[in-house]
Order: sequence, then C-alpha cells, then structure tokens
Amino acid sequence: MKKLKIWGLIITVVAIVAAIAIGTIGYKIGEKPENDILTLKTIVKTFEKHDMALKEDSSKSTDKFELSGVKPAVFALGDKKGTLLVYTFKSFVERRDIVEKSNKFNDLYSLQEYSFNAKNALLVYVSAQSPTTEEEMIIIGETRTLISDIVFKYLNDGKVVIYKGESISWKGTFTLKYYEHWWTDEKGTLHYDAYNEGFPSVKYKKICRSY
Repeated sequence: MKKLKIWGLIITVVAIVAAIAIGTIGYKIGEKPENDILTLKTIVKTFEKHDMALKEDSSKSTDKFELSGVKPAVFALGDKKGTLLVYTFKSFVERRDIVEKSNKFNDLYSLQEYSFNAKNALLVYVSAQSPTTEEEMIIIGETRTLISDIVFKYLNDGKVVIYKGESISWKGTFTLKYYEHWWTDEKGTLHYDAYNEGFPSVKYKKICRSY
C-alpha cells in the first residue's frame, strides 16, 4: 500500500506539472499571427552559421524526390554523412497537405531517411548508405541530432521551458520543448501548426531524521 501511495503521488505531481506546462502553450493561441516564410537561402545560411555547410549536389536527379510537383534542392553533407533534401512550399498548410497525401518519407523507423518540418519547409536527411556497423549508426545518429537541433532552435524558433516542483520527500522537473506557427490564408482563415514534447523527471530526496 505504501508503494502504491508513493507511485500515486509521483504520477499526480508529474501530471500537474505537465498540465501547467502544456497549458502555457494554450495561452499563446490568441497572439497575432505572422505569416513567416522560410526561403531556401535563409535555410542554407542558417545551417552554415551553425557548423553544417551545405554543398549543392547536382549529381542527383530531383525527379525521383518530387512531391506533387515540388522538387527539392539537393545538398551534400560531406564526409559520407549523406544528403539533405530541402523542399520549400508556399505555407506550412501546403506543406502539411502535400506531405500527408504522399507516401514518401513517412517511415518513422527508417534508418536511411528522416524528415523534419520547418514552417513552410520540409527537410529530409538521407544517409549515405544503410548502416551496417556501430560506427555508421553513430555517424547517422549524430548527423540527425545536429540537423534536428538546427531545425528546432533556429528554423522553427523552438522554445525550451523547465518547470520545477518540490515537496518534503520528492522533487521533480518537467522539460517542455515546443514551437507554434500560425498562417492566415488569402481567405482570412487562420491555420495553426504546433509541436510539443515533454520530459518528466522525479527524484526521491533522502531525508535524515534526528531523534
């Protein structure tokens, strides 16, 4: 019964902190939308600024990567790290509609292709080859992480908020990563695009009692 009570308390604390954190996002829905568009030039410069130079690769045909008439810019990452495909659309609404209707890049467990949403753009990392060794897996993992960080922080204007709570016996944190985008189309309709991911952590505090 004691264990059940302890775990019940932990779950309650985490749930409350998570609710507060995610609720913070909801308050922003009323903010004035800005039709912020990423250009190919901006994307390339952002990657270069954060230690990942993109070199245009004309050796690969863009036809096989076409999405509903939209062809990507193709860049080599160098050092056998693979290729980066960069699609730019008119808005995140168009990007979302086209990607959802397509059968490409939707395998979440693929070791060779990994896609990233960035406002009106879609970026796809294609590894140089299917990994067969631990070293190759590490290189792919590190490259994915670097691309993911650049996309989240600098292309999506992502935010990280840390919430903390503490009691006599426990202390916990809830780290929230999120971004939000709005788009007003030509008809005046407001569209909303968002991402959020939470990471809870609860730790027991050792209590020393004196008698």
